[in-house]
Amino acid sequence: MPDKVRLRAEGWFVIVLSVVLFYAAMNIQSGWLFTLDFSLIGLALSSWIVGFFSLFGTITASRSFLPCFEGEKTTVTLTLLNHGPLHKFLISVDDLYFIPWLEKKRILTATYPMETPKRGIYVYPKLQLTAATLGNFFIYRKKIACPGTLIVYPRAHPFNFSFSTEAASAAPHETGSTFRKRGGEEFLGIRDYEPGDSLRAIHWPSTAKLGILRARETQDVGLAPLTFFLDTDLRLKGESFETLVSATAYAVEESLRHGHPVRLVAKGEIKTVNRWEALEILAATEATSRFDLSSQLEKFLDPLKRESLIFILTTLPQTFIPDNWVPLQTLRQASVSCHLIALRSKTERQPDWLLRLGIPYTLLEP
Repeated sequence: MPDKVRLRAEGWFVIVLSVVLFYAAMNIQSGWLFTLDFSLIGLALSSWIVGFFSLFGTITASRSFLPCFEGEKTTVTLTLLNHGPLHKFLISVDDLYFIPWLEKKRILTATYPMETPKRGIYVYPKLQLTAATLGNFFIYRKKIACPGTLIVYPRAHPFNFSFSTEAASAAPHETGSTFRKRGGEEFLGIRDYEPGDSLRAIHWPSTAKLGILRARETQDVGLAPLTFFLDTDLRLKGESFETLVSATAYAVEESLRHGHPVRLVAKGEIKTVNRWEALEILAATEATSRFDLSSQLEKFLDPLKRESLIFILTTLPQTFIPDNWVPLQTLRQASVSCHLIALRSKTERQPDWLLRLGIPYTLLEP
């Protein structure tokens, strides 16, 4: 059964005209006016019956959305099954797709484009079917359960900063007797030369001293891991926060493109991510008071201490450092390199807090 029935202006016109013609026909006893009047009444009645039975019976549906980036159109794949005893026709789906004919006991699969809202994860629980009746006199609407989830990824906001160069400039760290070289190898020690070793691995000073071939033992290491900490302070609502999210998306994509492992801290979680995992997290990230940055820094202090380079993205540089002075000092004392990235404000001078703490600072164009 339809949920709602609405009489359109055309329907009201036909009803009023039918009443006027009936009154005129009764007064002048004109046969052709009676014929015209009953024809209009029959047309309105046929329109009502067609619309009613277009949505009569059970219709089940399922749909899926193709993930897309903000500003793009997505593609909706819709599947409808008419369980009723009658054919359905002239049906509009969410006012986006028109179905002229839906056979009984048959499955219909269709795809159609849809404009997307801003970035985010949207859950659509129901589908609205509209029956465009004969003559368009009546509008019948019916909502059916049809859950679907649309993911709109944020667009990357490029800015002039090389994350790979910054990572390469991070100081090597020592662990026991091993050390990491900038060439991407970790030196483990010196051993006897073995058949199959590269000639470039020969350690000539010890070979000359002992008179036997000696080789350097190394282990390939990956590029430095990069951690991106997105500030979700409630004061960041609006275009500034959207620009910050887009900048984070660009930072993650560029770092992954250069081969760096990436960890993202957002929504109260710290997670190693690939490109699509990061974009999905950023799509769902909103400015909120639930995840205070200072408490989040303290919460993840231990895993953050093990990172080689941390990027913190914010739009509040003047208040960010005073609010987070203690955890940032702890990170600096643990020899963790930090870099603050913030939107350009009216005051472009680097705050004194940054100078005192010694954190590199990059301004983004809003």
